Formats: sequence, C-alpha cells, structure tokens
Amino acid sequence: MLTVEQLFRRVSASQFAHRDLNARRVLLFTVLDTLERLTGRKFETHCTLSFAQRTLQNLESTIPPDAAELLLPAAHRAVAALVHTQDGFYLQRQLRTADVELPNGSGGVKRVAPEKAAADYLKLLRNATHGHGSNKSGSADRTNALLAHHTGDLPDDLDLLGYLYLLDLLARPEMLRRVLYRKGR
Repeated sequence: MLTVEQLFRRVSASQFAHRDLNARRVLLFTVLDTLERLTGRKFETHCTLSFAQRTLQNLESTIPPDAAELLLPAAHRAVAALVHTQDGFYLQRQLRTADVELPNGSGGVKRVAPEKAAADYLKLLRNATHGHGSNKSGSADRTNALLAHHTGDLPDDLDLLGYLYLLDLLARPEMLRRVLYRKGR
C-alpha cells in the first residue's frame, strides 16, 4: 500500500513541479522504477512507444468520454513526448536507415529499432540519475554511442508517462487488486 501511495505522491509532485524539468525527470525515473516493481513490467517497456500507445488506446476505450475529456489530454502529451524522444536519433535520420546502429560489444554493430534505442537511452539517463553504472564489457561503447546518436533534447512532457501508467493502473482495478494482494497469496 505504501508503494502505491508513493506512486500517487511522485506523479503529483511531478505535476506540481512544472517549472523544474530536472526534478520532473528524476521523479519520472522514480515513478517508472515504482511501476516496474508494482506491475512486473520492465522499465524499458514503460519507455517503449508502442506500449505507451497501446496503453493510451486501452484508456480511450475504457474511460467514459466525459471523464476522458478531462483525464486524457496529459496522457496524449506523454505519448507525443515519447515520439519526440524516439525522433531524437538524428544520425539514423541522416544516414536514412530504419534502425539505430550501436556497438554490439564484440567489435561489430547491432541494428536496433528506434523504439528500443529510445527506451535504452531513457534507461541510460535513469541509471546516471541514480548513480548506477555498468562494469559489463562493451557497455561503455554502447553508452557512448547512445549519447552520440541522440540530440539530448527531451520534451518537457516526458514526465507525463508516469501519469499515463498511473491512469492505466486506476482504470484496471483487477490489476491493482492483483498487485496489492500479490495474486491472492
């Protein structure tokens, strides 16, 4: 229950801190970590455009129109922010390739879909925010490539992803019930 309370507090704090983009980003990463624990979905999944779009579509079909008019504009802005983040891989556009080319750790190149690259980029930023690094061989090359390939420009509304997934949790009480009661155990 405390974790759910913290989820509400962090999403609310993020919306109150509308002028402090750094605080909002840190809160987003904390919200996504909390959601990972609550839902069992990986951090990267929450940062994937197709998953965010599916979540928004589910909310649009679940929430009554009168309530949707009030609740969903911020969720739409969250999805648009992920689109903008994904579009930030400028080298991929300049090279006119469908994928982002990143080192594979063994001297070669791995082609990664922009959606996955954006999720990995956000996780990289989250790890830096939390002071996490990696001792895995090849991870420094991948980190450097992700940083070099992206403009670094992140939209102000990116923190609204936390709001989108909080709405999803509230719109599906069976999932929240399962999370709170650990599947009845």
